This record gives sequence, C-alpha cells and structure tokens, in this order.
Amino acid sequence: MATTCRKSPAGGGGKRAKSGREQEQRRRILEQLQNEVSLASTVEDLARVAQLVDQALERMPSEPTLIKLKSHVGRQLREEEVRRRVDQLALRCRGLLETSPEEALKLVREALHDAPSNERLLSLQSTIVGHISARNQEQSRAQYLNRAHDALSNGRYTEALRILEACQKDGISSPEIVELMDFARQEADRGMKSSQIQALLRQAQALMSRGAYGEVVELLTPIKEEQGAASLLFLLEDARNRLQSQQREISAALQAAEAFTNQEQYAEGIRFLESQPATVLQSEPAQTVLKRLREANQSELSTLRAVGTAYAKLDRPDLGAGTLPSPGANAESSLLARIVPVFASRRKSVAERQLALAIEQARVAMDAGDKKHAAKVLKDAAACAEYADGNLQSEWQALNKKVEKGKLFRR
Repeated sequence: MATTCRKSPAGGGGKRAKSGREQEQRRRILEQLQNEVSLASTVEDLARVAQLVDQALERMPSEPTLIKLKSHVGRQLREEEVRRRVDQLALRCRGLLETSPEEALKLVREALHDAPSNERLLSLQSTIVGHISARNQEQSRAQYLNRAHDALSNGRYTEALRILEACQKDGISSPEIVELMDFARQEADRGMKSSQIQALLRQAQALMSRGAYGEVVELLTPIKEEQGAASLLFLLEDARNRLQSQQREISAALQAAEAFTNQEQYAEGIRFLESQPATVLQSEPAQTVLKRLREANQSELSTLRAVGTAYAKLDRPDLGAGTLPSPGANAESSLLARIVPVFASRRKSVAERQLALAIEQARVAMDAGDKKHAAKVLKDAAACAEYADGNLQSEWQALNKKVEKGKLFRR
C-alpha cells in the first residue's frame, strides 16, 4: 500500500511530462507550418504547403489551427488558379479584339459566370464592350453621313437636317456632322429674315439644349408652316418626339420605383432612380418619389437599429429597457408593425423564464429562512412580472405578500 502511494505521484508526473513534450512538438509543427504558409508565393509553394498541412492533419485531425491553415491555403490556390485562367483569357481576347470582338465578349461573360466579381474580368468586359460600341458607332456615323450627303447633293436640306439631327440624337457626333448640320440648317432656313423667327429659333435651341422639351413645344406650337420656318418646325417636331420619349422614360422609372416601394426595397429603389439619366432624375415626379424613398429608407434603418437595441436589452434585468416604438399608420411603419408582435412574444418568453427562476430562488431562500434575500430576488424580478403570464404574476405577487407578512411578524 505504501509503495503504491509513492509510485502514483511519479507516474502522474511522467504523464504530465509526456503531455508537455507532445504539446511542445505540436507547437513547433504548427509554428513551422504557419511560417511556410506566410512565405509561400507561387502555386508550387502553395501546393507543397497544402501537402504538408494534409500530412499534419493526418496526425492531428482535430487541430483547429491546421483546419484554418488548410482552408487558407486552399483559398489561395483557388485564387491563383483563377488568376492564371484570367491571364490566359486576357491574352486570347487581345488577339480576338480586332477580328471578332463579339466572340471575345462571349468568352469573358462565360468566365464571369464562374467568377462574377473578378475585377480583371469586369474590366476586360468593359474594354471589349467599349470597343464594340465604338466600332458600331463609327459604322452608324458613316451610314448617317452617306444619307446626309445624298440629301444635300439633291437639295433636300430639311431631310438632310433631319438625318443629321437623328444622328446626333443617337449620341453620334463629330465636327463634320456639326458642320453639315449648320450648312443644312442655313440652306433650309434661307430667306428666314424675320427677327422674331430668329429670336424664337435661338430661344428654342437654348431650351432644347437644357432638355426643356415641353417648353419648346409650348413656344413653337403657334408657328405656321410658312416659308422660312423650316428649322422651327423641325425643332417643334423633334421636341415633341423627345418629350414623348422622356415621358415614357419617366413613367417607366416611376413604375419600377413603385415596385421597389411595394416590396419595401427602399435602398434599391434609391440606387435605381439615382442611376437614371439626368432628364429622368431631375424631373419633378422622380424627385418626389426619390424623396419619399429616402425618407422610407431612413425610417427603416432607424427601425432596424431600434429593433437591434431592443433585442440586445432583453436579457437585462430591466426588461422595460428593451422596448420598440409603436408602429404608425404610414407605409414605412409596416416593417415595425410586423416586428412588434414577434418582439413582444420574445420578451414575454424571456420575462416568464426570468420570473420563474426568481420565484424558484425566492422559495429556496424562504425555505432556508433568508427572507431578506427572497425579498430582493422578487423585487429584482418586478420588471419581468409586467410581461409574464398571469399565473406567474399571481404566484410572484403571492410570494411578495408572504415575504412582507414575514417582515411584519419579525417586527
């Protein structure tokens, strides 16, 4: 018996020493692997480190540091593979850019399905799209110019002006087009000597440049089809067409914004409207809707902050600190109206759990003769009683009375 007692501590010390050596060995292995990972700079290095980590995991399969290292190295390997594929794709697209840019664009978009947020792929896509757009624009410019030259050669100046204005409306412009427009306008308006017509023309052109198509229509509608008013009549027709197009754009944007509002996607609605052309964004209806969306979005953010704060305070002794504002009657309060019942149910559950625990602790204290502690526990749970079930409230009140009665007897 005595010998066994002496050997037992020695055996325990040996186990502790062995455990210490194992821990030190594990620490050295982990430290070496972490250094290898931090120094790895090529795919080959990463592959070698990944193999070392796998070998270490065979020995220590539940080591958290090794699991993290495996995930980290795997992610780096995947990123290097994506980078390699993007390099190859970029080289191939450069060769296709002049001969078949559409094929290059198709390849990039296929690659974006696998890596939708890759910045290099997005930049490459933008470059190819810009190249295709520039090529198409140059082809369109040549077609417009050929038609305009034909009209001018045959003395059809108003037709030439209409063609060139359409070209400019499509966003295609050049010094040659501007020069031809001036020439066509001058020829079409030859003989227009009236100062009134000249003034109207300048005024209408200024309004057109600002996108005030409605004002142009109002200004030029009284103009008669008299000799020398070709430019004014053309501007009137152009303004009407642009006004209709603008109104359709505004209407479509407002419908889309209304859909975002109905789905309570206020931030998305704001971004959508702010991305619209200036002629849409700066219109009074769009500004009104944008203001409403911003107010609704701010209200929603405030509601979410209030909800987060209220839930964070639920586990505090003072449950009353975790409250939400009452939902209003406006549309923006619908989120709060849905959250309030859920929050109230959660608060009731927490209150009943805490109150039940307080009642149990108070009973134990009273059974132990510590009525002072029982009274304190019951008092601290007063905030919970307000939100708890009626039966628990009654039980809590009965214990309070019992404690108070005990105090009177002691006096």
